[in-house]
Amino acid sequence: MMKRLRDAIVPAGRGRRAVMALCSALLVLVAGYFIDSLPYAVGGEISSAQWLERLGRMAGVRGENLPDSVLLVNVAFDKTLIAYDAPVSDDPSESVRMPAGRIDVTDRRKLADFLEAASDGEYRYMMLDIRFDDGIRSDSDAMRLFSLIGGMPRVVYARHEDSPTTPEAPSRKGAYSDYHTTMTETGMVKYPLFKADGPSIPLRMYEDLHGGRMSSFCGIPVYDGVPGWRSIYLTYPVVISGWAGRQEPSGLYGTKMKFNYLNLGQDLLSKPDSADLIRERTRGRIVVVGDFVNDRHDTYIGSMAGPLINLNAYIALCRGRHKVSPLPALVLLAIYFLISYTLLSRWNLLDRIGYLRRHRSTLLRVVVSFVGFSTMLGATAIVFYLVAGVIYSVVFPSIYFTFFNLWIQKRCAYGSTAAR
Repeated sequence: MMKRLRDAIVPAGRGRRAVMALCSALLVLVAGYFIDSLPYAVGGEISSAQWLERLGRMAGVRGENLPDSVLLVNVAFDKTLIAYDAPVSDDPSESVRMPAGRIDVTDRRKLADFLEAASDGEYRYMMLDIRFDDGIRSDSDAMRLFSLIGGMPRVVYARHEDSPTTPEAPSRKGAYSDYHTTMTETGMVKYPLFKADGPSIPLRMYEDLHGGRMSSFCGIPVYDGVPGWRSIYLTYPVVISGWAGRQEPSGLYGTKMKFNYLNLGQDLLSKPDSADLIRERTRGRIVVVGDFVNDRHDTYIGSMAGPLINLNAYIALCRGRHKVSPLPALVLLAIYFLISYTLLSRWNLLDRIGYLRRHRSTLLRVVVSFVGFSTMLGATAIVFYLVAGVIYSVVFPSIYFTFFNLWIQKRCAYGSTAAR
């Protein structure tokens, strides 16, 4: 009887072990998919990518990279004071507001002048990482701005889940620009691609420019017929460190500074031929308008402006990172199968360590097992990042195999004790 119990836990036949290992591998793969699709990070998901990026920057391999197809327009120094009606309660369901004074916002007259000039050009896309919150009174400049946004093609502006948008702004041109933090991860780790009532800015851009559309099947997002993710881990192919860019040749022997972004008022609207200049600068480009000075967020490569995070998320979609790729999934399935088969066969390298064989502390075994599996799967994460530029989270698989191993050991130990 005891032999049958042990065989039920660790089958003697290779075929039965293979079936159980395959079921285990499929379980961790499917469960990992749903966990990674959540917009919340638990901590440690981007550690491998973080160290690789740090080493790359120290070695000079990683540097600034702003493609010529993108124009960045900074509005940090173009602010104006507008009358503001503040909510009387922090409860989002409470709609009562009262006059509270004046608040600084992006100069809507300047932004309207910029869009009016650009509307005659041939820009590729216009991303406005600017919110138009409710409670800020709309004057004639604001109404002109909203009219331009509503009439221009391929334009999106930012909205936030917890900040209602003014009803005067065209709602069909708004898209989400949110991410979630946790107690263990306070920076930008995962980017949610959509909320319950609308897409994110990157997803809206992708749909408008590439014709793709998202649908849902049993709660699983489907992009162009391919299952995908609700949230994605971001990599950052486009990085700038500040206003000053690189030196470029000028004249016979001279050089000039190429700036990463142009300031809306000083560098564009203040020029005598501003309309022609704006049309020339925006032609054929993705134009990203936002605050590149104060709107900063922590990422695994350092502090980054919010508009650049949205741009990098759009680039990730262009590279298909929102779709489940068969090859990485098959590789992970094979790795999970080998780990499960090894554990079911009761061949565990950690148990060969003499110290662990002499000490039966359950806590010690859990800790050492977790470190061992994290290291093993961490090596897989490094390969994924180096080869495909994909961030792979090792947290859930490490926890799963740690307790899977512990369960097998405890059940087998129980069977052996009962047999004696």
